[in-house]
Amino acid sequence: MIPNIELPFPPSANTYYRSIRMGQSCRVIMSKKGREFKQEVCLLLADALESPEFADFEFPLKQRLAVTVFLHAPNRRKYDIDNRAKALLDSLEDALLFEDDEQIDSLCLRRGEIIKGGKSIVHIIPLADKSD
Repeated sequence: MIPNIELPFPPSANTYYRSIRMGQSCRVIMSKKGREFKQEVCLLLADALESPEFADFEFPLKQRLAVTVFLHAPNRRKYDIDNRAKALLDSLEDALLFEDDEQIDSLCLRRGEIIKGGKSIVHIIPLADKSD
């Protein structure tokens, strides 16, 4: 089993992308908040994957995965937990934890207690390949 990974509290899907009007058309780009989150996750994961507790694993992971995420909000403000998954999974993919978020066969999002500053705890279990 892969050790738990602690990351920042992800931005909502509602703030992850921005639409920019360009004449008669519209272009969708990643928001500043989304880019900053991805960059922070990449830096944190690069450091974490260098640690001895991850030495037995080859990254990016290539097998099917079960992922559980504990979301610890920074305050009591209401939020939809499903709106937090996109930014988090895309960032884990960009940080080369796994090749593609298509590999995730099981995804469980859980609301944790409020923690000042907020955080996410990601628990990943590699599954047997379906071809086995």
